[in-house]
Amino acid sequence: MAKHQYNANQVNFLKAMQSVFLQKRRLEVADLYEGALAKFGKNAVDRFFSNDEVDDLLAFTELLAA
Repeated sequence: MAKHQYNANQVNFLKAMQSVFLQKRRLEVADLYEGALAKFGKNAVDRFFSNDEVDDLLAFTELLAA
């Protein structure tokens, strides 16, 4: 997060995403649209991040899960 200038909504989403990752130890695209992350509204991840950013975030979680 330090490399990017995220707004408050993005930071809150990333914190929730981190929590889900810590519980599941892995994230898939579907996880970004359901469960705890759904509280941000329908398709919040699409509003908050570009497709490339989502791909980067998921790739990063894959590195952490390995």
